[in-house]
Amino acid sequence: MEIENEAYDLLVTRTVDAPQERVWRAWSDADQVMRWWGPQGFTSPMCRMDFREGGTTVVCMRSAEDWELYNTWTYRSIDPMDRIEFVQGFAKEDGTRVAPAELGLPPGIPEEVRHVVTLSPIDSATTRLTVREYGYPNPEIVEISRAGMEQVLDKMAATVAGVPGSRRAFSRLDIVGLRLGHGYSLSSPTARHRAARSRAGHPARR
Repeated sequence: MEIENEAYDLLVTRTVDAPQERVWRAWSDADQVMRWWGPQGFTSPMCRMDFREGGTTVVCMRSAEDWELYNTWTYRSIDPMDRIEFVQGFAKEDGTRVAPAELGLPPGIPEEVRHVVTLSPIDSATTRLTVREYGYPNPEIVEISRAGMEQVLDKMAATVAGVPGSRRAFSRLDIVGLRLGHGYSLSSPTARHRAARSRAGHPARR
């Protein structure tokens, strides 16, 4: 008997008040990525960019409690100004891949998620941005990712448009903006300890 594992995808769109070239730069330039990566209340202190097909970018988000999460973006295809396809994973600071469970994240978080980012000019000063994420195991994880991506894209849109971002800051986060029912909190002592232990000898920031 063959059993198929159903997968769930995520789609988020934004109309950005900025020309296509400026939105493209927000995804392809390390300094620009650090201005918006991470949900509200998070900063991005590091982005080690290798923006080319086959390259891998390592990017960090940091909470108000100094908890850090590192992701990798490994690029499968890049169509200049129009489309970026990459696979996102979890990592240590040096880019070494780690499983989500090693970071204290709840079950069901995939080790890898394929992303496709598309940019379509509406006019010379406005761009339609679409982000698709593929292969989540259930609708609950999709909504967790949606909560985070919505906040991330709000920050990005405000940054490229030159508009001050929202003052609403989230200092407690389970994955990307929601308190799950799993007893995990990214800013909890347990998760912070697990994250610090995974960082190859780098102690947690205080």
